[in-house]
Amino acid sequence: PNNPTGHVLDEDERAAIIEAARAVGAWLLVDEVYAGAETTGDAETPSFYGSYEKVVCVNSMSKAYGLPGLRIGWAIGPKALIQQAWRHHEYATISGSMLGN
Repeated sequence: PNNPTGHVLDEDERAAIIEAARAVGAWLLVDEVYAGAETTGDAETPSFYGSYEKVVCVNSMSKAYGLPGLRIGWAIGPKALIQQAWRHHEYATISGSMLGN
């Protein structure tokens, strides 16, 4: 769902985004950090991953799961791109915690 409106893209909206990207060969970087925090309906918002060959999705434990202090996140996408991105990840500390000791 979108922040702050809570809007969840329907299948037609998702298809339009994918087709627009495909038409120009663009990559989609999809922030799915609020997946699982839907306020209407019973289904979780489907991931963009797997719907187009040039999609990278990012997510974390901080928003939908209410665990902001853990700072655990991930990216999922084409294997070669993720392997390249792994070489550039950053080790950063925002604050010390008992889990970090």
